[in-house]
Amino acid sequence: MVVTENELRELWRNGRHPLPAFPLGTRFTPAAQDFLKDHNLTVRFAEPAAPSAPPAPTPAAPDPALPPAYLAARLDSLHVLALLAAAEARQYNLSALAALLWPLAVDVASLRAALAEGRVDKQPALPAATPPDGSPAPAFPPVAASDHAMLHWLNLLRATAREVEALAAGQAPALAPHLHRLGHTIAELAAGFRAGRLGWQPG
Repeated sequence: MVVTENELRELWRNGRHPLPAFPLGTRFTPAAQDFLKDHNLTVRFAEPAAPSAPPAPTPAAPDPALPPAYLAARLDSLHVLALLAAAEARQYNLSALAALLWPLAVDVASLRAALAEGRVDKQPALPAATPPDGSPAPAFPPVAASDHAMLHWLNLLRATAREVEALAAGQAPALAPHLHRLGHTIAELAAGFRAGRLGWQPG
């Protein structure tokens, strides 16, 4: 911004008005500077404006609740994955492990049926939820890329069971303890397989 002598005269009005505070960075023409000196006028500059607070973020619209059918679909996926893990165990002649994975798949099918029939709030006849709710699941053995494929199947089964448990906690809380138990069972199976207790058996 450049201020001329004429503009200063208009602002000052022969002393009837004090000069306003000029924005920082304002420059004056040589004639304007002479005018200021001749009339012994002091130029004031406006204080820099405090940075305005950023606008408050607009709260994100809540995500629409997942439809009830989604939990049923995820239980179906967990059931299929348990069956697939059992079939893979049989492929590797891991009959002891397969024998424990089949009932686990049946348990998931029972949970899915209870949800479909509306029995989840009526204490459905489902496998007992042990260990107690909220107890931490056994640590799943670390899995490396070089490990047996069966450990990776069990790890995928564990991760899927945790996901479905979290979903059930919001949509069908009565199912969550049973899914929590499944997570324990899968971790125990993996530990047994890692330790060789559920390894290959001839025939």
